[in-house]
Amino acid sequence: MTIGVGSKGMLFATTNAGSYGGVAYLPSTNAMAVCVVAVGGSNSVGSMSGGQNTWLQLSRSTYNGAGDTIYVFVQQGSPTPTSMQPQFFCSDNAGTGCCIMQFEVTSQEGMYFRQCVASFGTTANPTVTFPFATNSANAVIVGIGIDRTNPAMTPPASWTETCDSGYATPTAGMAVAFRAQAVNTTTITYSGAVGNWGAVGIEIWQLGSVPPNLDDAGMMGLIGVGV
Repeated sequence: MTIGVGSKGMLFATTNAGSYGGVAYLPSTNAMAVCVVAVGGSNSVGSMSGGQNTWLQLSRSTYNGAGDTIYVFVQQGSPTPTSMQPQFFCSDNAGTGCCIMQFEVTSQEGMYFRQCVASFGTTANPTVTFPFATNSANAVIVGIGIDRTNPAMTPPASWTETCDSGYATPTAGMAVAFRAQAVNTTTITYSGAVGNWGAVGIEIWQLGSVPPNLDDAGMMGLIGVGV
């Protein structure tokens, strides 16, 4: 079956807080949950709760002088899903606002991800570079956090953009896009003006595509990516 990615809600919060609640939804059977989170005014370690299983943080990048942070988290799906509300925690260093973009990935290979990356910079056209060229059967999600109320970021052609917005006082924003298949490259570049930005990216295996030499425990990221 062809891997699929669907948006399951988005949050923009402008409060000073140590936690931020996302949008409640009912997951599809066995679907992987993915959250891209950008928190302003914090370089928190970051964690998440909500749902039937444990959230795993795969990538994290501080930017804007280490004053803001972007993350990507995943959670294994359930054969008998119940309604869930993702909750992000930054209680070790409270935020001044937060953006959360929620996804579910279907027809994926359990909790296996192929590779994940993080980067940051101050140039135009934010970029993430994977260690290995992405597999065209897999799904790829990339998020950009930036110190602009209106990120005005454009993802590569044929990508689906689900978020490109932000908030003021203080100024922060996030742009997120995905492509479910047909990505075969190491570098993903967004078009956009100069800013202080951080980026995260993840590639997720399509059902039946995981190489046989991947470990039984799964979730080991780079093991087997060259196959």
